[in-house]
Amino acid sequence: MKNVVVRQARDEDIRDVKRVVREAFYRPGKNQDFNEWEFVDQVTRDPGFTPELCFRPGDWKDTCGIFATAC
Repeated sequence: MKNVVVRQARDEDIRDVKRVVREAFYRPGKNQDFNEWEFVDQVTRDPGFTPELCFRPGDWKDTCGIFATAC
């Protein structure tokens, strides 16, 4: 079994997070302005967003998700 390294997400990770979310939720005809991957921006800009509680895998090649929270 492979060990998974998890680290705190940084601002520069958001583009990759949006890519993963888009790959998970995109379908033809999906609204390009109001969707799950743009919601990532809304969450990270919210005053209640807690960056210390946003984690991502250290290696993106096997990424299937990310954990973030806002209070």
